[in-house]
Amino acid sequence: MINSQIFKNFIYTFNPPKDYFDYLVNESLDISQIGTKKFEFRNKYKGKHSVKIVLENFPDDLYFSKNNQIVWKLKFKIDFYVKDSLVFSSTKNLMEPFVGKDSGYFILIYECPKDLPINQKIICNVTIIEPDYIFTNKYGPVRFCINKMSDK
Repeated sequence: MINSQIFKNFIYTFNPPKDYFDYLVNESLDISQIGTKKFEFRNKYKGKHSVKIVLENFPDDLYFSKNNQIVWKLKFKIDFYVKDSLVFSSTKNLMEPFVGKDSGYFILIYECPKDLPINQKIICNVTIIEPDYIFTNKYGPVRFCINKMSDK
């Protein structure tokens, strides 16, 4: 059993399935107003997953800032539920930038099945506690995204 999982991880590293890094959630999120938005998804693969906001207008100077971290006015809470039970919760306002096909800010990283299960319906409630309409107007629109990331 252990050897088959090691082999599977090895194969996925060099030849992942076509949907390996696809978004599990990729929806608009209004961070300019207080409120809660619900997202539903299922984790398909074991390993690290990223929760992030993707910005349509992400300039290089945000990524290459001196301290590479910026504290925005924005503050939000993320709650993950499985079968109506809260299994993971985080309140955030500090985000680290990322660039690539999409660019924006990481919110958090979780691991499957340690933090959240695989192949079960997960409800994710994102509550905007302190909105930031300037952030939205300057760098938006904003998308809330979750996807599998490299385990390296």
